Parts: sequence; C-alpha cells; structure tokens
Amino acid sequence: MNLKRADNLIGSVYGEQDFKISRAMSGYWLRFAKTGDPSGAVAVTWPPYEKASDLLLEFGNDGIAVRKGFRSKQLNFHDARYKKKIGTN
Repeated sequence: MNLKRADNLIGSVYGEQDFKISRAMSGYWLRFAKTGDPSGAVAVTWPPYEKASDLLLEFGNDGIAVRKGFRSKQLNFHDARYKKKIGTN
C-alpha cells in the first residue's frame, strides 16, 4: 500500500490562492471567537446580518468583498416552502 503524507496531499490539491483565502477566513473566525467582532482592524468589515439588507461577506479569488443577496431566489423559495410546511406566514 502506498500512502502519501498529508502535507503532500494538500499541496497537490490546493494552490497558494486557496491558502490565502483560508488564512483570511480563519483570521475572521478567530477574531470573532476572541472578541465577538470578526472584522477587528482589517480592511473589509464583516457586516452583521440583517434580513432587510441581506449583506454578506464573500471570500473569493478576487479578494474579500461585501455582497448582497446570496442566492436570494433559491433561498426565498426554500424559506417559503418551509413556512408553508410548518404553517406560518
């Protein structure tokens, strides 16, 4: 049986951009766990979620950006089905 070391497997699957995104995301999560504020002093502020604004923070190959309406059409469809199933408006 030929087993590869875990770091060799990771290095062969993920590129530097993947690690950059992972480090950024980890930083946000760690700041949130430590202080309750995921943004801290970083350039892009993670907005708190509010249904009215539907803002989110996207971690992507083009960087970190605030976006609106992540898959709103699909999520609204499922939300309506769920509400119908449990009998609420």
